[in-house]
Amino acid sequence: MSLAVDEIRQYGASSIQVARRLKAMLGDLIEVAPEERRRTLHEELRLLARAVDRTFLDVEDRGRASVPDQQGLGSSPPDPDRA
Repeated sequence: MSLAVDEIRQYGASSIQVARRLKAMLGDLIEVAPEERRRTLHEELRLLARAVDRTFLDVEDRGRASVPDQQGLGSSPPDPDRA
């Protein structure tokens, strides 16, 4: 999994939209992946959260970047169960 998302996370972490879409993708994969693969997906979510925390010093931007969104900034309302 890291091969698929490491570069996106590392180079796209400064984009709110990239962070949101990546979080949504990982969340969706966790829902459908076999149990033995979910640990890796959760680890990717943890790494993404750390990258967002490092990148966005403004609390509002950090909050926006932390909300999963299939289409990017603002296309869906925040879902507190997936934040």
